[in-house]
Amino acid sequence: GEIVARASSDTNFSRALRGGGIGVHYPCYVPRPEVTMSGLKYWDSEDQGILGDWSGAACWGRTMNRNFVRMNITSTIARSALWSVYTDVSAESE
Repeated sequence: GEIVARASSDTNFSRALRGGGIGVHYPCYVPRPEVTMSGLKYWDSEDQGILGDWSGAACWGRTMNRNFVRMNITSTIARSALWSVYTDVSAESE
């Protein structure tokens, strides 16, 4: 998108990104070849919330593997990696 285009046309901007990457919010397993071709690292800046059980852990493992294998995403951030509430406060999952 816009960041890749600007990095291609603006030398100073490109230098500022060197060694860094482009974060995509919820990439949804859709490869973006323009990011890969830019030479920048490709990051998932936020992905799904997961359950705090073995099923959630398996889902998280699949997500990270898909991100890397399908899109060469080298970093994935989980939404709600840690969740806690007081026992007398209702939560969405209840």
